[in-house]
Amino acid sequence: MKKDVTVIIPNWNGRELLSQCLTSLRQQTYTDFTVCVVDNGSTDGSVEEVKATFPEVHVIALSQNVGFAKAINIGLKGTKGKYVALLNNDTKTDPDWLRFLKVGIESSLSVAGCASKMLNYYDPNFIDGCGDVINIVGQGRARGQGKRDRGQYSNREEVFSVCAGAALYRREIFEKIGFFDEDFFAYFEDLDWSFRAQLAGFKFLYVPDALVYHVHGATANRNKRFRHYLEFRNMTQMIIKDMPLCLLVKRWRFVKIPLVHARTIHYFCKKGMAKEALRVEWYIFRHFFHLLKKRAEVQKNRQVSCQVLDQKMEEKRIRLWKWHL
Repeated sequence: MKKDVTVIIPNWNGRELLSQCLTSLRQQTYTDFTVCVVDNGSTDGSVEEVKATFPEVHVIALSQNVGFAKAINIGLKGTKGKYVALLNNDTKTDPDWLRFLKVGIESSLSVAGCASKMLNYYDPNFIDGCGDVINIVGQGRARGQGKRDRGQYSNREEVFSVCAGAALYRREIFEKIGFFDEDFFAYFEDLDWSFRAQLAGFKFLYVPDALVYHVHGATANRNKRFRHYLEFRNMTQMIIKDMPLCLLVKRWRFVKIPLVHARTIHYFCKKGMAKEALRVEWYIFRHFFHLLKKRAEVQKNRQVSCQVLDQKMEEKRIRLWKWHL
């Protein structure tokens, strides 16, 4: 019998983390769901552990690490269910997590996805993320990350994007606007997808009662240089693909975005990551026309005005060295 929700968990050498995550899912008060682990070629016995300890979990074992975005896409194409929950392997879910997310996504057909309230695993008094925001030059971030939880994010409200580390999506939206962009490999693929969904007229909801405890960076911190490279590269790809022309000419974005890009290169060089900055520039140069082709497809499906999109972007003055724009 087909379940209403499929929980997809990508995994790469996260055996111990994964075990805790799956154990917490067994304690969910909402039970109309199945779990699928997409393993990215782990060599630590993750697949064997899941099959032995969690026989109810469907495992898709890949021969190599294809990245977060492609692993999720494979999971989406290999499962069913009206809704899809995406969950990082380094998380522990509250027993009512799925129940609250499902109530949120069913509140309106225009809701493409719901974001969880993600708290620091080691100290839940601190926030890991309460949905994602994007500022006027395309820089994305998790709301409240690193801040003490004082109840400032206790209301259900609309956000620009949901973090794919712990979120519930309406499956049909993937069929309408496409899957995650596999060229991103990892990082910003969820923000890019949310941007595309926003352009198509959908919205995202933050659900504060859907609690998840996150060991932040458990996988990402294994190779920080590669993570920074991907974040910078993918933010640039997203801006080229998704930012409508009418927004680029508004509020001097066409000047601010290149300056922010230059400042980021300067930051990379200061931190001894000049090689990573050059790799970003070379990647964008080599793939520029391919990105323009993607952009044409994305912008062709835009259903909302630039005024509406502009209002959803975070008001923030951009600091550029000693200048504020």
